[in-house]
Amino acid sequence: MKIQIINIIFILFLLTGCASSRVRENPEKIAVFALYSNKSINWFNDGFNKNDNQKTGGILSDQVNKLVDNKNPEHFSSQNLLINAEKIISQKFEELTDIHYLEPERVIKSFYYSNLHNNAFSLIESKEFFPGYSHIYTTGKKNNRLILTEIDADAMLSIEFIFEKKLLQGNKWTGELTAFATMKVSVISSDGKISNPKLYQMQSTHRIPINKRKYDRDFLISLYPELIENLITKFIMNNYL
Repeated sequence: MKIQIINIIFILFLLTGCASSRVRENPEKIAVFALYSNKSINWFNDGFNKNDNQKTGGILSDQVNKLVDNKNPEHFSSQNLLINAEKIISQKFEELTDIHYLEPERVIKSFYYSNLHNNAFSLIESKEFFPGYSHIYTTGKKNNRLILTEIDADAMLSIEFIFEKKLLQGNKWTGELTAFATMKVSVISSDGKISNPKLYQMQSTHRIPINKRKYDRDFLISLYPELIENLITKFIMNNYL
């Protein structure tokens, strides 16, 4: 009889443990804590695609690139891509899940978030942030819990995009390239803990010809929204369905 009681208690423990784990994995309300990307689109570097940009690394280099090449959309499109990404995040959570997505203003206007200090290196790094967000990737568990409680959310996401161009064949004088995107997502749970980032990568199926180092840069930029949508969809389906 005692053995049977112990077995029942053990089964109940497993069931309640699974149930509580399920709640943590599938929050009722979720928000974006940070949404950022690189400022300028560089070459994807895998050895074959070695980055030969003249200036890289830091906000000063980005400003130099913009002054030298002030009509190149590769230096001016990151913020629009982030704005588009946030709209897709909202849309996909609504379409694919029962999770209520909280608008960025909920986070931005919260007392505890607005009192966080910008990253000390924000003035020298080459990152673009979603409009209104502080230059903060994450903070401590206590601050996370305070923000979650204030905005009435069960989880938050810290999302980084890396937008790159990838050489498919030939060389950068004459060849073909395409758009390549990386998304890194860290999940901040209800207890304030932040997970290790989940990595997702995707490249476009469209091929853009290069002729004497010239190619359709506007068309390249137009390829990223589809990649963003596919990456966000994959993240949500892998983690919340």
